[in-house]
Amino acid sequence: MPKKIPVRKAMVYLIFFILMIKQLYSYAGMGYTLIENSTYGFQQLPRIGGVTIALDYLALALLITLFLVEYPKIIRKLTELGMTALLVMTGAVVCWAFITLIRYGAKTVLYSETTPEVYLTILAVVVGVDDKLYGSFSRIALRMGVFSLAASLTSYLLFLSKHPSGLMGNTAALILYVQGFWLVVIGSIDYFKKRKKRAFICFLMTICMVLALLFNARSYVIQSLIWTLVFPYITTQKGKRGRFRGVWAAVAIGGLAFAFVANFEPHLFETFMEKTDRDTRSFQYIELFSQTNLKDFLIGQGYAFQYYSPTMGGFYSYIDNGYLFLMMRYGISICLPYVLLLVMGIYNSLFYNKERLIRGYSLVLIMWMCALGGLSVYTMLVFDIKCLAIAVVIGRCLAIHREKRKKSEKGAKTDARP
Repeated sequence: MPKKIPVRKAMVYLIFFILMIKQLYSYAGMGYTLIENSTYGFQQLPRIGGVTIALDYLALALLITLFLVEYPKIIRKLTELGMTALLVMTGAVVCWAFITLIRYGAKTVLYSETTPEVYLTILAVVVGVDDKLYGSFSRIALRMGVFSLAASLTSYLLFLSKHPSGLMGNTAALILYVQGFWLVVIGSIDYFKKRKKRAFICFLMTICMVLALLFNARSYVIQSLIWTLVFPYITTQKGKRGRFRGVWAAVAIGGLAFAFVANFEPHLFETFMEKTDRDTRSFQYIELFSQTNLKDFLIGQGYAFQYYSPTMGGFYSYIDNGYLFLMMRYGISICLPYVLLLVMGIYNSLFYNKERLIRGYSLVLIMWMCALGGLSVYTMLVFDIKCLAIAVVIGRCLAIHREKRKKSEKGAKTDARP
């Protein structure tokens, strides 16, 4: 008999493959332009058109279909609170999508990367709650991360060939790097089980650190150090010397990365060091809060909300804080359930599983919450690979509590038998 085609697994692969193709196509052949009010900072705007829109909505359609097919399993595996938060967030996204469609038309909904429907990335929890689907994801996570970092480095070298003394802003190299970082962090959890693979993970974190320094991304230097330091500590049993291997690994990785950049790209290293004590966030908060009130953040002002920035000399709709960005547009109806799902995932991973490696998922979610809170630039909820991967991790953590409760109930029934 012919083997059955694993349709559900194929859908998982297709979703991520389609989004990777879309991302590469978006930036292929696109030039660089000077950032406004800058003499050496460059940005690279992605290509947006029929092809990219079709790929986005094809991936979204596959995700929604997979969620609906797996819905009965999701109900059984999530707690009532987790399921409620998921449905409330999904319902709020649908409502805001209709409001945006009515107010601003189909073109805005289709072409923008921050319209409400992009927050349906949360539906990717379906991949995390199912062991087989998660197995499919875990097999490609690290590979996609390595590919993203390689593509980022290639894009960076192309940038240097055109602008040797330029400083990168929002470009393909940075977008691919951020994506690669999160995929490497998530994918390394399963690889860490094998001692022979740990050296490879340390090598990848060194690459992440070097690229963060080259890209002047201090937040990802911090994130790389956090992962290297904390992950071995929380996933290794007490009393074992390996619990503190992260300290030595962080010193080695950080030292190698700083030495490499200082010797081969001294002007970038100098720019990075100058930025370390610079405050690039506070003025945004002061300007935003001076023009808004509590009601604006509770209810939301809709897709087109903007505030005036005297510092930047114009109207802006963006702020380096994913939570505030969500609330000033769509209120707490989307933001609060998402944060609740993150917190529940962290709690479950830390306290409802005896397998220490599972705690690595909680660290991923804590780092993601910090990134959204303003630690990392260019980090916000959009419909892309990294946000889907985070939703997968949330789903993995949310299923832990229900699985433990079922095992406890099964054990109690066994003990009760005469």
